[in-house]
Amino acid sequence: MIKLINRLKKSKKLRIRHKLLSEKGTSAVELAIVAPLLIAVTFAAFGLAEAGQKKALVARAAMQGARMSVVKDIDEVRSYVKHIMKTADPSIDVTKIDVKIENEFDEIPILKSIIIPQKVIVTYDHPIFSGFLGLAPTIRLEKSYIYEKWDNAVFFDVL
Repeated sequence: MIKLINRLKKSKKLRIRHKLLSEKGTSAVELAIVAPLLIAVTFAAFGLAEAGQKKALVARAAMQGARMSVVKDIDEVRSYVKHIMKTADPSIDVTKIDVKIENEFDEIPILKSIIIPQKVIVTYDHPIFSGFLGLAPTIRLEKSYIYEKWDNAVFFDVL
């Protein structure tokens, strides 16, 4: 009887030791740890790809706005830049677009009469993960572009 009890105790200890050392369920634990990380990396990749697309759109709008700013009024240029961005991507919120137009040679009148450079700065606050867990972080996308137009008639009159 004592031998039987000792044998049962040993077998019970061996079973517990075997369960502790077995690798059953480790794949489920590893998946529980790695899956949220993979999901987060996937969302980040899509968000950054979309931000890159919006950055290219901002650059294109700044270039077109700078070209138009030489011949059009400032308000027309602002509305044109917003129109370019909205038609290229209807999901863009127009209220988050800021357009600034600067003339770099305002201080030097003689250069202003010869060269008409316009610097257009387009800024767009792009939301990333909008609606994801109630968070709405944004990335500020900004591009400036200078378009210089030489007025040949004035330039040749000076010579």
